Amino acid sequence: MKKFILWAINFVLKQQWVSMQEIENLSKPIVTTTVEVSTPKIETEYLHQLFVNETIAINSTDGMRTIAEANAVFTGYIDPEFVKWGLNKPSKSTKKTKAIVCEMTKDGIFSKIFGSLGRSLDDMCFTQSQIIDFSENHKDKLR
Repeated sequence: MKKFILWAINFVLKQQWVSMQEIENLSKPIVTTTVEVSTPKIETEYLHQLFVNETIAINSTDGMRTIAEANAVFTGYIDPEFVKWGLNKPSKSTKKTKAIVCEMTKDGIFSKIFGSLGRSLDDMCFTQSQIIDFSENHKDKLR
């Protein structure tokens, strides 16, 4: 099964969390997209695939790690709203998966950017444990 991750990565790049409203209002590109596919290079109106010839793996996880408790990974700041919003809950375990990384090349709102991939938004996410694993093991892939 193909899995996608599309997340606002400002909290990784600048090691801080911003609200969804703040992200929607920004005019500068801050979204990095990671997608597992076995199809040709991803090029959309909004996204350009990076690291085309590399295999990027996200390790299997037990689903127990949460971003709210990942201070060693996101050392700058983690908004306490993660806990207030109830986002500090473990998820299901996951298998090792391959991913590719894309960068945003044109400003847009989330529905247009993510919609350009032609996939259901419900399919475009990784668990918090997978996000933490990616952030720990692929810092060199983040811009």
